Amino acid sequence: MNIIILDHEPFSNRKKDHYYIDRFTEDQISIEYWSLVDLLPYTKGLKYTYRETQEYVRYISSKKELIESISVIDNNTTIFIVEVWFSWQTSYIYSLFQQKGIKWVQINYYANPLIPLSSQKSLFSRIFDVRLIDIFPKMLERFKNRFFLQKHIGIPYLFFSPGSNLENYASRIGKISLNYFDIIEYNKVKEESPIVKGNYLVFLDTMLIDHPDIKMYGYQKGIEGKVYLEKLNALFDLIEYTSDFEIIVAAHPKSNYKREFGKRRIFKNLTSNLVLNSKGVITHGSMSVSYAMLAEKPVYYLYSSSLFKNNEFLQMTYENMVATVKNFGSGKIIDIDESETFEFIEQIDSRKYSQILDDYFRAPNCNDNYTVIKENLKKLISEY
Repeated sequence: MNIIILDHEPFSNRKKDHYYIDRFTEDQISIEYWSLVDLLPYTKGLKYTYRETQEYVRYISSKKELIESISVIDNNTTIFIVEVWFSWQTSYIYSLFQQKGIKWVQINYYANPLIPLSSQKSLFSRIFDVRLIDIFPKMLERFKNRFFLQKHIGIPYLFFSPGSNLENYASRIGKISLNYFDIIEYNKVKEESPIVKGNYLVFLDTMLIDHPDIKMYGYQKGIEGKVYLEKLNALFDLIEYTSDFEIIVAAHPKSNYKREFGKRRIFKNLTSNLVLNSKGVITHGSMSVSYAMLAEKPVYYLYSSSLFKNNEFLQMTYENMVATVKNFGSGKIIDIDESETFEFIEQIDSRKYSQILDDYFRAPNCNDNYTVIKENLKKLISEY
């Protein structure tokens, strides 16, 4: 069996871990990583803080090169793991898979966990959220993607995602449950010594002002980075001044901070330990709130009534905060424009935390994601 990962981001050690590249290699399974960051319309020109190389990594920059590379693949022995947005502009990839009889799967670690952390708005309300001038292009794109293409060529052979409840996905997909990354990481660090001691709250940074995914979605316009950081640090100052909590920053893995948070301590890739030993979590909507649920910590959601109204992405972020607090059964939303005091949350709803984790983050009877993925890929190769 050969595996080719087709991804829209540059390669990094984080990607290596997510796709279990070392373990596949140890099991004598050939694996390659093809990055399309220089090719895809929605990623070209984006600036990433990383771009690593290995002997099994290729950066493909032209449509011709990609088509020629896929065309020579042996479809009897090769499976593609695809992390590329399905759209009219990328449909040629999926059409080529279909023509060649190439088997492809999707490992979507975020689709299911995002459900309890997102606002599930009705179609009616979404229509009225869109400016009239935007309605028809968006409706046309949606029609092309969903009704004309996706039902025919955009369906993977297997769909892997965290949690036990995968009912939201197409019935034709072979759906397989995994554990979310944070479940695995949390179990590793439970017995570790605290990195930071004392009373502190940890800020789960989402790289709100400079995240490449925000730019990828076209939502960067209207995010006032300097003003946002001033307001954020002012709130942190208030919390530290009026309570005995220190604010610790768990930096986003894609960040490259220097003095954005003043003299506050910043840690990278150590979020699980920081949350486990904290008194609570502060965030705008980081997926790492899963650590807060696992460790049964209170969550404080921050927004700015003046800044968020100027950006569609930030408006959606606020709607998601409201929905998440409701789903969690506990938590607090704080407007950084108006807060003059800080009140600590004394209790959280442990039952709701556990139910959300079971439905959307934890897989039943799954002790090792890699084994589940490998065995299902082998079975897929043998069936076709």
